[in-house]
Parts: sequence; structure tokens; C-alpha cells
Amino acid sequence: MKNSFLILFLLAFTGICQSQSLPNPSFESWDTLSGVNGTYETPSGWTTSNLYSNLIAGMGVQQDGGAHQGFLAARLTTLSIGFAAQPYAGWVINGYPTVDSFGSGTPDILTGGSPLTVQPSRLTGWYKFTASEQFDSATVMIYLKSWNSTLHKRDTVALGFKQLAPAASYTYFQVPIQVVLPFQSADSIVVAIFSSHHPVSKANGMLLLDQLEADTLVALDPEMLQNLQLDCMQPGPGQICFTWNLPPGFEQPQLHLRDISGKLIFTQSLPQQNGTLTREISLPASGIYLLQLQSTSPNLVTRKVFLHN
Repeated sequence: MKNSFLILFLLAFTGICQSQSLPNPSFESWDTLSGVNGTYETPSGWTTSNLYSNLIAGMGVQQDGGAHQGFLAARLTTLSIGFAAQPYAGWVINGYPTVDSFGSGTPDILTGGSPLTVQPSRLTGWYKFTASEQFDSATVMIYLKSWNSTLHKRDTVALGFKQLAPAASYTYFQVPIQVVLPFQSADSIVVAIFSSHHPVSKANGMLLLDQLEADTLVALDPEMLQNLQLDCMQPGPGQICFTWNLPPGFEQPQLHLRDISGKLIFTQSLPQQNGTLTREISLPASGIYLLQLQSTSPNLVTRKVFLHN
């Protein structure tokens, strides 16, 4: 039986994520409001397109029992308005929109938002998206704001933008937030998410949204690195058994095995922070290989191991 290996080198750059609270980020809480055409629901802490679509087109934002985690998710649907069936994207904003002069409900000016204690570097979450037209995508927009006491206005300190491609099952996404005013600190965050391509919507798209989080990467304490375990052994011919135990901060870990040149031999998403996984893997030759763990944050751990073919 071939077993054992030699750990030759450990290279690590890791971090933990310091979170910034958004209101009702998993959409578990909903409020009932009154509109012209009766009552409607909206996720607590968010303004939605229902504020306007309730007048003429129905509800573009509703609660959905098919959550990624917990009980509820937000379902955003692109509606059709009038005889021309003009697409009207469902949207949620943790602030207040200004409707354009044509009454389309597109948020041209965003105010309000959630107060910040730490300036985030990204927004993450989980989504499903169904598009009925080619090239349609859901849209995520992020603005970090700061009050300018000299000019008496709110400056945009940082921006984030991402279009979400169709996904039949829940898919993790992250939106980097790019600083545009490096010498100002943001005091609030505004997040706007649409069920279609923004600003030109396409018909009948549907977005399920869950588990939003705004966070920033903070370096791990060296003591936490001691808890990170990444091992492998060969219990039999053509078999490799991987074992791992990760500290907090390794989100959605991906396991990679590469040859010494960096060519990918094997990759696998890991469903949990610790465990064991055995796979049949054919190696081209005996020698040194790179065993890696990578997360959705810029975390990477690499070990050099000796394996038999």
C-alpha cells in the first residue's frame, strides 16, 4: 500500500472577514404596506419596486419559500407595463429612489442607505436567476457615500457593479467595491439590486436573492494559522485521501491539486470547514505536487507534497 507524503513547504496568505450589517440581509422579515390597489408586502428595511408597480402592474418583489438558508428569500420579477408590455424590473434598495420623469421606477438618484462602522470591500450573497430573453442578467449596484460638510452634499466614495448570469441553482456571488475617493471614509452604503439588465430591462426575468453581506478582509492572527490543517495520503493505488480543518474566514473553500508547473490535476468544492475526501486520481508521474486551498476571499494556502503515481 502506498501511503504517506512529505510536506516540504507552507505558503499562506489568509484573512477573516469583518462584516458590516445590512438591514434584513436574508429577507426573513417582511412588512405589509397599503397601496392604491390594496396591501402588499415588502422586505423590512428595504424599498422595492412594489412602491410604484402596485399602481399599475402588480408586485415585482415578493417573498419566496425556496431560500438558500433559513425560511425565506426575496423573489424579484420583471413585469410588463401597459399595451406596449414595457419591461419593468423588480428591484430592492436599502435606501430611497427618485423615479424618472417617465415613471419607469428606475432608481436614477439613490439616497439614504445603511450606516457604516467599517468600510466594506465587497458585497456577497446567493442567487438564482432565470432569463426569458437572450443576454439578460440581474444587476447589482453598490454606492459607498460620505457627507461633504464643505459642499453640503453626499459624495460617492466607492462603487461596485456586477451583472449576474442565469443560474438554475443557488450560486454564490461577490461584487468588489472599488474606491474612487481614496482620502475620504464612507459613512453609509446603498445597495440596489434589479431582476434584469440595468438600465435597459428585458422581459420576464426572475431573480431569487438571499444571504447578502457586506464585509472587508482583515488579516488573520498568526495563532489562527496554527489551526489550519491541510493533509493528504494515498491509501491505495490511484487513490488520494484529503483531510482539512480550516479556521473561520475560509468561505466556500476550493481544493486544488496541481503539478509543480501549476497545471491543474484535480479540483473540488468543499462543503464544510473540516472533513475527509477520497478520490480516484491518476497522476502522470511520481514527484512533487502543489496541494492548495482557496476561498472566495483572497485566501490561499499552498503545500508542496510528494505523491506516487
